[in-house]
Amino acid sequence: MIKALIIDDEPAAIKTLQLMLERYVPEIDNLRATNDPTEGMHLLKTFEPQILFLDIQMPVMNGFDILKQFPQVNFNIIFTTASDEYVIQAIRFSALDYLLKPIDADELRAAVDK
Repeated sequence: MIKALIIDDEPAAIKTLQLMLERYVPEIDNLRATNDPTEGMHLLKTFEPQILFLDIQMPVMNGFDILKQFPQVNFNIIFTTASDEYVIQAIRFSALDYLLKPIDADELRAAVDK
């Protein structure tokens, strides 16, 4: 089974992704989520997810700022964002995938399968 974490500043986006994961990715059996980047960094250290679903555009600290706090990344990163302008940066962070909102169920399933 898989542990996963969602970090996104929009509570509605978190809820939508949680519901999609429950429906389309049942092997994720331990899922946590936060809309607070600072709490997200704490959860990355203590919860130790295998997959991180990470929004990029967030106030105060963006998704890339969060990742820069982790010189050793021990989790797979799937970016979930409304903009395609950050694809190159995502590749530099060795992203497993880059999903555009609204997230397509088939693309979500394919990303986790990777």
